[in-house]
Amino acid sequence: MSFASVLRDNTGHGSLLRVIQDTYVRDEKKSPLDPIAGYIRASSIPSLCAREEVLCTLRSIVRDDKVDVGLNLTFLHGTSLHWGVQNELLGPAGILYGTWRCDGCGKLYGEYIEGARVEDWSSPRPKICIHCECRTFTYKEHKFVDHGLRLTGHSDGFLVIPGLPGMGILEIKSIGERGGREIKQAPQIGHIVQAHVYMMFTGFKWAKILYWQKAETGLNSLVEHHIERDEETINLVRDLVRSVWSGMETKSLPSRICAHNGCSRAKACQVAAACFSE
Repeated sequence: MSFASVLRDNTGHGSLLRVIQDTYVRDEKKSPLDPIAGYIRASSIPSLCAREEVLCTLRSIVRDDKVDVGLNLTFLHGTSLHWGVQNELLGPAGILYGTWRCDGCGKLYGEYIEGARVEDWSSPRPKICIHCECRTFTYKEHKFVDHGLRLTGHSDGFLVIPGLPGMGILEIKSIGERGGREIKQAPQIGHIVQAHVYMMFTGFKWAKILYWQKAETGLNSLVEHHIERDEETINLVRDLVRSVWSGMETKSLPSRICAHNGCSRAKACQVAAACFSE
């Protein structure tokens, strides 16, 4: 059998890539925020437009939520990276705290205690399960809920690092070649804001943003940035969230963040026409 006869066209019938291309997409509808029972996700804060959210709720505008296979694969890479950093890298190092589930019997270590500080209930990865003697565990991300702000989100983890006071927030990010060059100098502003959301939830004074550059290999693929808590940034986050709920309550639109309807954000916004008609 010749080598050429072993190879087949990978885009025709029976193709794995064709199945992925055809099925690994998202095409859903995004309903407006419920002005009474709705919650804003912490991960949306860096890109949140209060005016857009209020406008959609007041006018009952349903937006398209479409993600093609390329972007979905990027999200999948990030999800897989989170699991690896938590369970294979930082967990065994003993510096990642939170909740750990025994892979053998399901017992939880570091279970959340309502009303308690993260420092009081979180745990490093156990060495062995006291129930079944299993030695493997899986990290379980903690869900924060601020009922006052009506804000919710999952942190990537909590860190205890020698030489740093108290606990800190862990934010794990994967990034492509272009962004990888930029974050060697400074983290992306949106990631700084997101880290501050979790510092707001926890009261922590510092955070680490760990970037995994997809264009690099080995230890060179990792870039670490230390973020100190900034109260002004946290107050801006609180003001942004409150402006959404107050706008819905008073039926008044928050200020427009796009200078004109020709800017890149406005062109991508599904409610730009309604926004600029006001």
